[in-house]
Amino acid sequence: MDKPIGLDLVDNKPDYSKTLEENKKIYRENYKKVYGVYPKEED
Repeated sequence: MDKPIGLDLVDNKPDYSKTLEENKKIYRENYKKVYGVYPKEED
């Protein structure tokens, strides 16, 4: 199999010294840097 299956451009490795909310915020910021927008959050 020579073709890649997918490409992850957003670093999703959590910082274990931070809370879940802080990690989510960091992930959203990194996602926005890569893709320009963050999908609407689920309520």
